[in-house]
Amino acid sequence: MIDLLLQMVLDVGYLGVFITMTLVFTFFPFPSQLVLIPAGYLASRGEMSLALLIVSGSLGGLLGAHINYALANRLGRRVILRYGRYVMISEAGLHRAEVFFDRHGQFSIFIGLISPAIGQLITLPAGLAAMDRLRFFFSALAGAVLWNCMMIFLGFYFGAHQTFILEHWGKLMLGLLGAIAVIVAIYICIKRGCLVAERSP
Repeated sequence: MIDLLLQMVLDVGYLGVFITMTLVFTFFPFPSQLVLIPAGYLASRGEMSLALLIVSGSLGGLLGAHINYALANRLGRRVILRYGRYVMISEAGLHRAEVFFDRHGQFSIFIGLISPAIGQLITLPAGLAAMDRLRFFFSALAGAVLWNCMMIFLGFYFGAHQTFILEHWGKLMLGLLGAIAVIVAIYICIKRGCLVAERSP
Protein backbone atom coordinates (compact mmCIF):
# COMPACT_ATOMS: atom_id res chain seq x y z
CA MET A 1 0.00 0.00 0.00
CA ILE A 2 2.78 2.42 0.96
CA ASP A 3 4.78 1.57 -2.16
CA LEU A 4 1.66 2.15 -4.28
CA LEU A 5 1.13 5.56 -2.65
CA LEU A 6 4.75 6.55 -3.22
CA GLN A 7 4.58 5.51 -6.86
CA MET A 8 1.36 7.46 -7.31
CA VAL A 9 2.99 10.64 -5.98
CA LEU A 10 5.97 10.09 -8.27
CA ASP A 11 3.64 9.61 -11.24
CA VAL A 12 1.62 12.78 -10.65
CA GLY A 13 4.75 14.83 -9.96
CA TYR A 14 4.82 18.50 -9.01
CA LEU A 15 1.80 19.34 -11.17
CA GLY A 16 -0.17 16.67 -9.34
CA VAL A 17 0.88 18.13 -5.99
CA PHE A 18 -0.20 21.59 -7.18
CA ILE A 19 -3.61 20.34 -8.37
CA THR A 20 -4.15 18.26 -5.22
CA MET A 21 -3.42 21.19 -2.92
CA THR A 22 -5.65 23.45 -5.00
CA LEU A 23 -8.52 21.03 -4.41
CA VAL A 24 -7.67 20.48 -0.74
CA PHE A 25 -7.69 24.22 0.00
CA THR A 26 -11.10 24.65 -1.62
CA PHE A 27 -14.04 22.55 -0.45
CA PHE A 28 -12.86 19.16 -1.74
CA PRO A 29 -12.79 16.67 1.17
CA PHE A 30 -9.38 15.07 0.60
CA PRO A 31 -6.60 14.66 3.21
CA SER A 32 -3.51 16.45 1.91
CA GLN A 33 -1.32 14.27 4.15
CA LEU A 34 -1.79 11.38 1.70
CA VAL A 35 0.20 13.35 -0.88
CA LEU A 36 2.48 15.72 1.03
CA ILE A 37 3.99 13.26 3.52
CA PRO A 38 4.89 10.66 0.84
CA ALA A 39 6.25 13.50 -1.32
CA GLY A 40 8.50 14.59 1.54
CA TYR A 41 9.64 11.00 1.98
CA LEU A 42 10.54 10.83 -1.71
CA ALA A 43 12.47 14.09 -1.35
CA SER A 44 14.54 12.53 1.44
CA ARG A 45 15.55 9.81 -1.04
CA GLY A 46 16.49 12.36 -3.68
CA GLU A 47 13.62 11.38 -6.00
CA MET A 48 11.85 14.73 -5.74
CA SER A 49 12.99 18.29 -4.99
CA LEU A 50 12.12 19.57 -1.52
CA ALA A 51 12.02 23.19 -2.72
CA LEU A 52 9.79 22.44 -5.72
CA LEU A 53 7.41 20.45 -3.54
CA ILE A 54 7.00 23.35 -1.13
CA VAL A 55 6.53 25.85 -3.97
CA SER A 56 4.05 23.71 -5.94
CA GLY A 57 2.06 22.75 -2.84
CA SER A 58 1.97 26.29 -1.45
CA LEU A 59 0.93 27.84 -4.77
CA GLY A 60 -1.78 25.21 -5.15
CA GLY A 61 -3.06 25.94 -1.65
CA LEU A 62 -3.02 29.67 -2.33
CA LEU A 63 -5.04 29.20 -5.51
CA GLY A 64 -7.54 26.96 -3.72
CA ALA A 65 -7.99 29.52 -0.94
CA HIS A 66 -8.70 32.24 -3.52
CA ILE A 67 -11.23 30.01 -5.30
CA ASN A 68 -13.12 29.63 -2.02
CA TYR A 69 -12.93 33.38 -1.42
CA ALA A 70 -14.24 34.19 -4.90
CA LEU A 71 -17.08 31.66 -4.75
CA ALA A 72 -18.27 32.91 -1.36
CA ASN A 73 -17.91 36.54 -2.37
CA ARG A 74 -19.92 36.12 -5.58
CA LEU A 75 -22.47 33.46 -4.65
CA GLY A 76 -23.24 34.39 -1.06
CA ARG A 77 -23.97 32.36 2.07
CA ARG A 78 -27.33 30.98 0.94
CA VAL A 79 -25.97 29.39 -2.24
CA ILE A 80 -22.87 28.07 -0.45
CA LEU A 81 -25.04 26.27 2.09
CA ARG A 82 -27.49 25.03 -0.52
CA TYR A 83 -24.88 23.29 -2.65
CA GLY A 84 -22.12 22.92 -0.08
CA ARG A 85 -23.82 19.92 1.51
CA TYR A 86 -22.75 17.89 -1.52
CA VAL A 87 -19.10 18.46 -0.56
CA MET A 88 -19.58 18.14 3.22
CA ILE A 89 -20.02 21.85 4.00
CA SER A 90 -22.57 21.99 6.81
CA GLU A 91 -24.29 25.04 8.25
CA ALA A 92 -22.75 24.27 11.64
CA GLY A 93 -19.26 24.05 10.14
CA LEU A 94 -19.65 27.30 8.23
CA HIS A 95 -21.07 29.03 11.31
CA ARG A 96 -18.10 27.87 13.38
CA ALA A 97 -15.72 29.28 10.76
CA GLU A 98 -17.67 32.56 10.65
CA VAL A 99 -17.49 32.97 14.43
CA PHE A 100 -13.75 32.29 14.40
CA PHE A 101 -13.27 34.78 11.56
CA ASP A 102 -15.34 37.47 13.32
CA ARG A 103 -13.30 37.08 16.50
CA HIS A 104 -9.81 36.95 15.02
CA GLY A 105 -10.03 38.70 11.66
CA GLN A 106 -7.02 38.44 9.36
CA PHE A 107 -5.11 36.13 11.68
CA SER A 108 -7.96 33.60 11.52
CA ILE A 109 -7.05 32.78 7.91
CA PHE A 110 -3.51 31.79 8.85
CA ILE A 111 -4.56 29.79 11.92
CA GLY A 112 -7.61 28.26 10.24
CA LEU A 113 -5.65 26.84 7.33
CA ILE A 114 -3.33 24.92 9.65
CA SER A 115 -6.07 23.87 12.07
CA PRO A 116 -7.86 20.53 11.47
CA ALA A 117 -10.87 21.87 13.38
CA ILE A 118 -11.58 24.61 10.84
CA GLY A 119 -9.39 24.01 7.80
CA GLN A 120 -10.22 25.43 4.41
CA LEU A 121 -13.71 26.56 5.51
CA ILE A 122 -12.12 29.66 7.06
CA THR A 123 -11.64 31.17 3.61
CA LEU A 124 -15.41 31.21 2.98
CA PRO A 125 -16.24 33.79 5.69
CA ALA A 126 -13.41 35.95 4.31
CA GLY A 127 -15.14 35.97 0.93
CA LEU A 128 -18.57 36.54 2.45
CA ALA A 129 -17.20 39.52 4.40
CA ALA A 130 -15.28 40.83 1.35
CA MET A 131 -12.03 40.89 3.31
CA ASP A 132 -9.32 43.08 1.83
CA ARG A 133 -7.78 40.98 -0.95
CA LEU A 134 -4.18 41.95 -0.24
CA ARG A 135 -4.49 41.00 3.43
CA PHE A 136 -6.23 37.79 2.45
CA PHE A 137 -3.45 36.99 -0.02
CA PHE A 138 -0.67 37.26 2.54
CA SER A 139 -2.63 35.46 5.28
CA ALA A 140 -3.55 32.59 2.95
CA LEU A 141 0.01 32.41 1.60
CA ALA A 142 1.44 32.16 5.13
CA GLY A 143 -1.03 29.43 6.07
CA ALA A 144 -0.45 27.46 2.87
CA VAL A 145 3.34 27.64 3.18
CA LEU A 146 3.34 26.62 6.84
CA TRP A 147 0.95 23.68 6.29
CA ASN A 148 2.88 22.39 3.28
CA CYS A 149 6.21 22.76 5.08
CA MET A 150 4.95 20.88 8.15
CA MET A 151 3.60 17.93 6.15
CA ILE A 152 6.47 17.76 3.64
CA PHE A 153 9.17 18.04 6.30
CA LEU A 154 7.37 15.38 8.34
CA GLY A 155 7.70 13.02 5.38
CA PHE A 156 11.29 14.15 4.77
CA TYR A 157 12.24 13.53 8.38
CA PHE A 158 10.49 10.18 8.30
CA GLY A 159 12.63 9.17 5.35
CA ALA A 160 15.80 9.89 7.29
CA HIS A 161 14.60 8.56 10.66
CA GLN A 162 12.05 5.84 9.93
CA THR A 163 12.72 3.75 13.02
CA PHE A 164 12.52 6.71 15.39
CA ILE A 165 9.31 8.01 13.79
CA LEU A 166 7.55 4.66 13.98
CA GLU A 167 8.48 4.29 17.64
CA HIS A 168 7.38 7.81 18.64
CA TRP A 169 4.59 8.59 16.14
CA GLY A 170 1.99 9.40 18.81
CA LYS A 171 4.30 11.75 20.71
CA LEU A 172 5.33 13.54 17.51
CA MET A 173 1.72 14.17 16.48
CA LEU A 174 0.91 15.45 19.98
CA GLY A 175 3.92 17.74 19.75
CA LEU A 176 2.74 19.09 16.39
CA LEU A 177 -0.77 19.77 17.73
CA GLY A 178 0.78 21.29 20.84
CA ALA A 179 2.86 23.68 18.74
CA ILE A 180 -0.26 24.84 16.89
CA ALA A 181 -2.06 25.29 20.22
CA VAL A 182 0.81 27.41 21.56
CA ILE A 183 0.67 29.69 18.49
CA VAL A 184 -3.09 30.15 18.97
CA ALA A 185 -2.69 30.76 22.73
CA ILE A 186 0.02 33.38 22.19
CA TYR A 187 -2.16 35.19 19.68
CA ILE A 188 -5.20 35.14 22.00
CA CYS A 189 -3.11 36.49 24.90
CA ILE A 190 -1.73 39.28 22.72
CA LYS A 191 -5.18 40.17 21.45
CA ARG A 192 -6.71 40.20 24.93
CA GLY A 193 -3.87 42.39 26.11
CA CYS A 194 -4.57 44.82 23.29
CA LEU A 195 -8.28 44.90 24.17
CA VAL A 196 -7.49 45.64 27.82
CA ALA A 197 -5.16 48.45 26.75
CA GLU A 198 -7.85 49.94 24.50
CA ARG A 199 -10.43 49.91 27.31
CA SER A 200 -8.07 51.53 29.81
CA PRO A 201 -8.67 55.28 30.29
